[in-house]
Amino acid sequence: MAIKPAQLQTSYAQQLTFYDTPLQRVVVLVGVVLLLLWPLQTGTRVLGLICTIMLAIPSAHALNLLTGVAGLVSLGNAAFLAIGAFTAAALGSVNDLPFLPVVLISAVVAAAAGAIVGIPALRLRGLYLVVATMALHFIVIYAARRFQVPRVGAAGFRMPRPELFGQQMDQRKWYVVLTVIAVLSTVAFVNLKRSRFGRAWNMIRERDIAAEILGVNVPRYKILAFTLSSAMIGFQGAIFAYYLRTVEMETFNLNLAIDYVAIIIIGGLGSVHGAIFGAILVYGVPFYVSQLSGSLPRDSWLNELLGADIFNVNRIIYGLAIIGFLLFEPAGLAAIWARVRTWFSLWPFTRERR
Repeated sequence: MAIKPAQLQTSYAQQLTFYDTPLQRVVVLVGVVLLLLWPLQTGTRVLGLICTIMLAIPSAHALNLLTGVAGLVSLGNAAFLAIGAFTAAALGSVNDLPFLPVVLISAVVAAAAGAIVGIPALRLRGLYLVVATMALHFIVIYAARRFQVPRVGAAGFRMPRPELFGQQMDQRKWYVVLTVIAVLSTVAFVNLKRSRFGRAWNMIRERDIAAEILGVNVPRYKILAFTLSSAMIGFQGAIFAYYLRTVEMETFNLNLAIDYVAIIIIGGLGSVHGAIFGAILVYGVPFYVSQLSGSLPRDSWLNELLGADIFNVNRIIYGLAIIGFLLFEPAGLAAIWARVRTWFSLWPFTRERR
């Protein structure tokens, strides 16, 4: 079978294109149209679920950049979300600064915190780095408690309703904004992976000593990975605060950190599609489990189980999913999607197993 010229790559510019076949361009165009139009016609609950998924994608990309691409394992993503959210509370709720300056300053503050955390990462790796970032989580939550309780008590800070280009934000406007942020973060993640920074991070992940021998400034790139990922997470933490319209310390617990780890493991470490697929599964499953609980008869044992302990049921599902993917598909849902896409690309010339 002759290969179409559009499938050949003869320059770096062609290699760096996102989609190099007409079919891929059509699929992306149809996906963008559905992404913009379909959720705007759905109900409030489904739209809220989609907004939650869009809200999680940039932070999952940031953690995937740090862990999946650079190989620096971290449990501090909830801490950086808290840094961004409480910075937004201090600037937006206490000092009444506008929305855009607040989220940008929150990203800068989180980036500075990430650079500081990246310094111990130069000497730590593996389990020791996990413990260090977990310690960061407790330090940040303690600082957040000392900042929150004397001012507003346990109820948390009440964020003002933001305005963007003179428009008050409602849920449908939030959907558009969150979708644009998710798309831009995906584009940024793809470009970072293809850049010299991404290649350096891949070398550090595989063998940092060999990378240093080949001329990679390992300390610089490790701190840069923490700084960039922390800035993205802090920015999203500020958006998170404005979207929920409340900031309180109990929101940013270790369960939130584990959620994001589950997203990148289930979706696929280091994969562009990993954050998207993982966020859909991790946040979509609890939604439909609760929907199932509401549709069952009230006197059924399954309804009693789901209704009384639905939080732990979701945790059990996450745990089983993580164990299953680590054992049977370490590359996550992204690898399954790649095999399905390859099968359709080669059909009808795929070979059957014998």
